[in-house]
Amino acid sequence: INKKLRTITNYFLISLACADLMIGIISMPIATFYFITDRWLLGPIICDLWLSLDYTISNASVANLLLISFDRYFSLTRPIVYRAHRTGSKVKIWIAISWILSAIIWTPFILFFNSKKRIIKDNECKIQFLYTNRYIT
Repeated sequence: INKKLRTITNYFLISLACADLMIGIISMPIATFYFITDRWLLGPIICDLWLSLDYTISNASVANLLLISFDRYFSLTRPIVYRAHRTGSKVKIWIAISWILSAIIWTPFILFFNSKKRIIKDNECKIQFLYTNRYIT
């Protein structure tokens, strides 16, 4: 609403806030329920979807922190050159890349790795490749 708040730095902060809000609204209540009951009651498909979403959002949050750190670093060490080349569209692209890369890193491995043979018990919710493939781990 306030156009004065539409700054390039705030794009990073909004992306980080969205990631952290999604962790708080989606991931933490499910994790809390799982830890309190000490059993996974929602089935293996929901488990894999939740793990995929949880790891993707957590990774995106960390990636946003890295983007903020790099932005601050380059703003301080190269103030004239960096700020001249830093545009809203470039920042939006970097933020999108951080989210897409986070999804590419985790989602395929969690959802599709060893999908034919599930070794995790039905009352547990864990990432299967942590127990079956030491190279990916």
